Amino acid sequence: MKEIMVKRANVGLIYENNKKEKRVIDIKEILTFCDATLKRVLEKVKRFHLDVKHGYADQDLSKDDAEHMMFYEEYIQERLRHHDQMRR
Repeated sequence: MKEIMVKRANVGLIYENNKKEKRVIDIKEILTFCDATLKRVLEKVKRFHLDVKHGYADQDLSKDDAEHMMFYEEYIQERLRHHDQMRR
């Protein structure tokens, strides 16, 4: 009998940490990142989204990629709001 391995495609955002190393943020790992990292990533996502929207970026996003970007943007904003509420 043969073993069949099924791999799921990972969806995540690539960002640069303070050491200029490229890292991937998976949706499950967002809870473990500090606020400063999330704010930096959120700023880049917003800027990229606006660049694509207004035609400044060379890349055209597929419908799925655009939905993922919007989802990450909303999810990171939600996590940051939650962190702010917990500090009060």
